[in-house]
Amino acid sequence: SDAGPDTVLDTIAALDAAGLRAVGGGADQAAAEAPLVLDANGVSVGVLAFDVSGGVAATATTPGVSTWDTSRARDAVTDLRDRVDMLVVGLHGGVEYLQRPDPALAHIVDLVAGWGADVVWGHGAHAAYPVEAVDTAGRRAVVAPGLGNALFDQRLPGTDVGGLLEVLVDADGVI
Repeated sequence: SDAGPDTVLDTIAALDAAGLRAVGGGADQAAAEAPLVLDANGVSVGVLAFDVSGGVAATATTPGVSTWDTSRARDAVTDLRDRVDMLVVGLHGGVEYLQRPDPALAHIVDLVAGWGADVVWGHGAHAAYPVEAVDTAGRRAVVAPGLGNALFDQRLPGTDVGGLLEVLVDADGVI
């Protein structure tokens, strides 16, 4: 959403053309907040995404992104938790270039994991943070609040590191 809401639909169309699925943005609020549900060899995987950086929210009639609202996010996470084997939540935000998750991002990551997400991954701060496995909500969760820059050409100190997250799972959760 950095280039404004008008580019959201162009980005989704480009992803579709490349065979990739988008989540967290759309032509209107309902589309932006809709979960993506995939079948991965018999394991149902639900994906939600929220912008916590102040991006342009989709409305009932305009394109944009799914912006963070604690109550709506909790409802979306807990609803999808009941319908899928694995729940993944992406968060775009965090204080840029900070070498640790800022308190607001860390709080949101903890909330989402506590609501039952199996994987919480962050992007947007342009810094790589430690990945942890935590026990919460009766399940093991992988929390990765910041994966850094994998495909970005910044040259600021600390922005030249990025990671990919691979999580082994089965229908019972994180292995």
